[in-house]
Amino acid sequence: MLSKILEKKTCASCKFCCVFSRKSLWEVPNFPIEKLDELKNYAVTSPLFTKENGALSLHLEQLYKTNSPDEVVPCSFLDEKSGCTLPNELKPLQCKIWPFRVIKKDGKNLLVFETTCSALGSKLTTELCNFAQRELVTPIKKYLATHPYVSVEYKNGITPDYPVICSLED
Repeated sequence: MLSKILEKKTCASCKFCCVFSRKSLWEVPNFPIEKLDELKNYAVTSPLFTKENGALSLHLEQLYKTNSPDEVVPCSFLDEKSGCTLPNELKPLQCKIWPFRVIKKDGKNLLVFETTCSALGSKLTTELCNFAQRELVTPIKKYLATHPYVSVEYKNGITPDYPVICSLED
């Protein structure tokens, strides 16, 4: 979805969005429940899933080796050499639209920009905003209609105050 603004090799060389510290576990993407058997075929490390809110939630806690809050572990589908092992049809929407996110705040789904993507920079530019509205809003709304779990609930003090691109409610 983002190939018009970000090259796949750039993402594959960085992988920042595919590793999680203990404090960023809330960001781990969710998968459709019906894809469980297929997903297991692509895992690099043994994934542990639970069913939550109509989705599969990937739990990475068992991969941590220390109690350090700064330790990071990779997604179970990240190969350090080749990048994501999942075919496009199995990749979660959250991965397909990174560094954009869907956040639910005050009961409304918002499309926001994650400022930690080193490839796109920390500022939401007019170009990025226009791209998101033109290319992402319609497919995200369509996906949200059947997969509402992709919207992460805003939690004051935990979820960063991301720059908002637009509401997905209209």
